[in-house]
Amino acid sequence: MIIACLTTSLCEVCLITMYSKIICPTDFSQASYNAVEYAAKLAQVFWCELVLVHIEKVLPVSFHTTYDINPGPQVLERSRNAAEALRQLSEDINKKFHISSRFEVEITGKKLAKAIADSEDGEVLFVTGTQGSENIFDSIFGTHSFQLVKETSASVLIVPESFAYQTISKVLYITTDENAGALALEKLNTFVEKFHVHLCFLNTGDVTTYEECRKQVNSFFKDRLIDIDFWNKHSRDVYSVLEELAGDRQFDLLVIQEFEKTLLNRLMHEDPVKKLSAELNLPLLVLHQENRISG
Repeated sequence: MIIACLTTSLCEVCLITMYSKIICPTDFSQASYNAVEYAAKLAQVFWCELVLVHIEKVLPVSFHTTYDINPGPQVLERSRNAAEALRQLSEDINKKFHISSRFEVEITGKKLAKAIADSEDGEVLFVTGTQGSENIFDSIFGTHSFQLVKETSASVLIVPESFAYQTISKVLYITTDENAGALALEKLNTFVEKFHVHLCFLNTGDVTTYEECRKQVNSFFKDRLIDIDFWNKHSRDVYSVLEELAGDRQFDLLVIQEFEKTLLNRLMHEDPVKKLSAELNLPLLVLHQENRISG
């Protein structure tokens, strides 16, 4: 149930980019406001639409695919207040950043991450704020940002509450034994084309993975004037490696690729995205493999 949807625009024609729009969920926390500003500045760079999304979660009357709901007067009132707040925020964004933006407030019985992911349409980039792991539930099941990653096949940029936007000039792409065979370089290239970046590829897998990574990267960026480094450090503990390398914030963006995992893999190894999204104080761009298996 969508209670409000409004478009406000200062431009008639948008240049074509890989991303048709940037979707930014907000719950009016400081982390989400920081993410909105980050998303607005990215929308300037990519010259695409920004969509602000607020979800009012209610218990469903039934658990059928329709997620039937009976919101009640209090939920409706909160939704109207949220719509008014987002209307003002959208107008302020357009005046300050000179971009096209709109907002949606949805009342739903779905899980928050699924409700947000369902707003995906075409090539979109989700930009979501995070305060990191806040409770035991987050520690066990992952943050809302991590849950969004699991629900969508779109790219997700997770922005820590304390990290303000800055021009992206140095990017660290983490490769593992599991994802090196099909690096998402086309999706990474969207950022490379818009920013003059220095790319660093950190291999945490074995030597074969390292060589495969170099081969793919050199072939993809062949004859292009891009600074590229390759580092090799075999370790299953990706977070510890990044603490060592990124502790001084020498990077503006971390990139990691999410892949479909077998049950055995899930039991034996903690998902690096889950840990990084909860603890690392740098923006994390999560890319999916092109042929992602739904599940």
